[in-house]
Amino acid sequence: MTAPQLYLLLRCSGRFVLKPGQFLHDAESAESLASFTRRTCSMSVFSLFFDYTTVIAKDTKENCSVGESHPMLNRFKDVRCFDKNRVKVKHPDGTHDFLHANYVDGFRERNKFILTQAPLEQTNEQFWAMIFQENVVIIVALIALDDKQCRRYMPIKNGTTVNFGAYTIEHHGTQQIRDTYDATILKVTNSCALFGWRWSKWNASSARYLLP
Repeated sequence: MTAPQLYLLLRCSGRFVLKPGQFLHDAESAESLASFTRRTCSMSVFSLFFDYTTVIAKDTKENCSVGESHPMLNRFKDVRCFDKNRVKVKHPDGTHDFLHANYVDGFRERNKFILTQAPLEQTNEQFWAMIFQENVVIIVALIALDDKQCRRYMPIKNGTTVNFGAYTIEHHGTQQIRDTYDATILKVTNSCALFGWRWSKWNASSARYLLP
C-alpha cells in the first residue's frame, strides 16, 4: 500500500462505535474499513481477548451435529466442524464418515481448499484417505511434527516411509527455506506425489493445529 493510498484510507469519514452487546464481528457492511480499523486499534489486548472468547463461547447457527456425535475425533471444543461443507471420508472400520475437515472456497473457485485439524492417532489413515480421495497436491502444516503437539503423520527423514493402513508415505527430500518453513516432497502409495510445507515459526497455539 503506497503512502497516498494509506492517507486516503485513514481519511475516510465515519466512526464505528459498538453498541451494548455488540462485538467487532457485528460491524455492518455500511461501516467504513477505516472506522472499523480505528476501533480495533483503540482496543486493549484484554478487550480484544474478551471479544474473542465471548464470541467463540456462543453457539453457532450452523449445524455441527455430526462432529458433536464424535467428540473424541475433535481436538478442541471451540473449533467446530460445520455439517454443510464437511469433507466426508469413510473411516476404515466403515462405521462413519466424519473427519474434522471442511471445504473452503478460493478466489472464484468453489471448494478450492480444505481446512483440517492435524490427524489424531485414530484418524491418521482417514487423513491420508482424504488426501488421496480429494487429489490433494499441497499440504501446509502450521505445527511441528514432534510427537508432543502432534503425532507424526508423515516421515520426516529422506528415504524413510510410514504406513497407515492401505497408505504408504515416502519421504523424497526436504529443503529449509529462509529458516521459516520446510518444503518436503512426499509420495503416497506409489501413485500420488505431493508437496508438504511446514511453517516452523508459527505459533502453535494460534494455529489451532490446522492444516489447509
